[in-house]
Amino acid sequence: MEHSAALWIPEVIPLLKQITVISARSTYEACFPTEITQWKRQAFLALQCQMHQHALTNLIAVGDSAFEMDAAQAMGDRFARAVVKTVKLRPRPSPQELLAELGLVLKQLERIMEAGHPLQIQIDRLRKGPSS
Repeated sequence: MEHSAALWIPEVIPLLKQITVISARSTYEACFPTEITQWKRQAFLALQCQMHQHALTNLIAVGDSAFEMDAAQAMGDRFARAVVKTVKLRPRPSPQELLAELGLVLKQLERIMEAGHPLQIQIDRLRKGPSS
C-alpha cells in the first residue's frame, strides 16, 4: 500500500503513517502461497479476534475484489449481531474511475452506515454524463 501511495498519491503518505495498515499479502502469503482468498479471510479474522464478540454491529467493507467481500462476510459471521455491508468497486480502474467510484461511495456513506440490514453494493459502471 505504501509503495502504491508513493507512486500515485504521495500526499496521503502522512495519513498512512497515522493509521494501522494491515497487509493480508505480507502477513499470510507465506502460509497460503496461492490462496488469495485465505490471505484476506485470515487478515479479517485476525482483526476480529482483537474485538469483543458483542462490540461490532455494523461492518462496512469497501474493496475491488470478491476476496475482500467474502472475508468481510466471514468476519461478520463471528459476531453476535453484525450487519455486514459490502461495497464492491471495479477491478483495476483507471485513477479517474477510482476517484469517481470513491466519490459515489462518499456520497452514499451515511445511507450505507445507517441501513439496519445487510447490503451488497456493486459498482459495475459509472454513469457517464453527456459528451461535450
